[in-house]
Amino acid sequence: MATSVLLVALLLAALASAYPMDSTQIWPAPQTLQTGASMLQVDQYSLNVIPPPNSTSDIIEDAIARFAENSFPFNPSIYKGRRREKPRSFAATLNTVTISVVDDSEVLQFGVDESYTLSVPVGDTAVLKANTVWGVLHGLETLSQIILWDPEDLGYYITGAPLSISDAPRFPWRGLMIDTARHYLSVATIYRTLDAMAYNKFNTLHWHMVDAESFPVSLPSFPQLAQAGSYSPDATYNLTDLQDIQQYALYRGIRVVPEFDVPGHSASWGLAFNNLTVYCAEYEANVNNIPFDPTNSFTYQVLAGILNDVTSVFPDNYFHCGGDEVVLGCWSDNTTVTNWMSSHGISTTTALEGYFEKQLHGIVSSHSRTMIVWQEIFQNGNVPTGDTVVEVWQSGDVLQQVINSGYQGILAAPYYLDKQSPIGVSHYEWIDTWQDFYTSDPLTGLTGRTDLVLGGEGCMWAEQVDSVNFDSRVWPRAAGIAERLWSAASVNDVTTAIPRLVSFRCRLAQRGIGAGPIAPDYCPLPPENQFMNYK
Repeated sequence: MATSVLLVALLLAALASAYPMDSTQIWPAPQTLQTGASMLQVDQYSLNVIPPPNSTSDIIEDAIARFAENSFPFNPSIYKGRRREKPRSFAATLNTVTISVVDDSEVLQFGVDESYTLSVPVGDTAVLKANTVWGVLHGLETLSQIILWDPEDLGYYITGAPLSISDAPRFPWRGLMIDTARHYLSVATIYRTLDAMAYNKFNTLHWHMVDAESFPVSLPSFPQLAQAGSYSPDATYNLTDLQDIQQYALYRGIRVVPEFDVPGHSASWGLAFNNLTVYCAEYEANVNNIPFDPTNSFTYQVLAGILNDVTSVFPDNYFHCGGDEVVLGCWSDNTTVTNWMSSHGISTTTALEGYFEKQLHGIVSSHSRTMIVWQEIFQNGNVPTGDTVVEVWQSGDVLQQVINSGYQGILAAPYYLDKQSPIGVSHYEWIDTWQDFYTSDPLTGLTGRTDLVLGGEGCMWAEQVDSVNFDSRVWPRAAGIAERLWSAASVNDVTTAIPRLVSFRCRLAQRGIGAGPIAPDYCPLPPENQFMNYK
């Protein structure tokens, strides 16, 4: 009975949010939103968006062009004879948007100011103000969401004027992890993902680039790794691909944090150089069990080359070094490794892992990067330095331990997009797992130095995901994570979120993102949209 009531509530909420929408259905919800009762007309052909005076930012110019494309997906001229009998009455027509920015620097690093204010009066001019380029990008995204399409009047409008928005993210680290090792993702899919991330105001692409199954990145220092370790020459990224993805992300206000997961999950590396990995028959039934050989100096030569190549493309101050699920028994079962340990005074494989992390830290720090590691490195007592960031993937309890020890942490545990029951709660309809992400706050139950929690990440592990189904698996479920990391902690009610998410999911679809619906509704799509090609 309770399930039936919930389904009815979902249906009614969805129908209430079907077209026409209203301009308060912004995702993620802004920190403050004040509205009035007037309606404005918006003419897509005459609206003039004026960049900041004296600004030289190409990123802002590019964002203004994308704003026009995203805000006006429908071309009224192709529709005939569908006008209302009684057209809407408007209080004014919005003709101009002025943008001001304090600092138009295009350097993007963790912790930049992403705040903005947006004022849409009952008049002809809206005003967007931000301290940085990145705030401008977020403000333009919000403005694009309050502009509505009327399929009967065949025009665009804004409700609730005057609108006043003051907005900034709750957490500075709002990430989405993609995995290109279990399945190769096309560059176009990564671009589309970055677009969707920008619409959700995510700011970090955590790129899990390689893993045990494949090494899809062709790098100058050791091209043999991709030649032997990729699924196919067609399933690799070259240096130009990486540069293009970095640039595409930058123009959307998204940092790219690469991950090379070591010393475990290293089987694909050993396909090119068998002396990089350790043979251990007892554990090799699972390819994920094969680790690096931390006793071989060549291991560190290869890592140094890889770091040199990758950091030359991705300027972010952070580098993810993995460290999860290292099968220490593989080392203890290998006589070459144990003999080396004896001769170097290392008595346990846990201590050997610590030795490896210290060598790796030296390589990472030589490129002025801060290490990120998965939680096992912390749990084994092998975090190499105090500024290392620990990403927690198993339990919020571990995050409490991390901050109690004085380390900064990132929470991924409740945000695993590959899970059918992310927090152990089952749903009749799988896509309703967005609610689990939405209600999982990074700070729930934590005490003490909660300021050490940088934010969180949705993780899309790719064992059963590739370019064919990536969008529908991630979106709009990841939107629940996006709002949890951006909006106020008090904005956490699923029932009131449903109408906004129904509307926002439709916007994603209108913009070419293959986001599945969360409830029955009608989402009009432009005729040229890729999802309308069945006609």
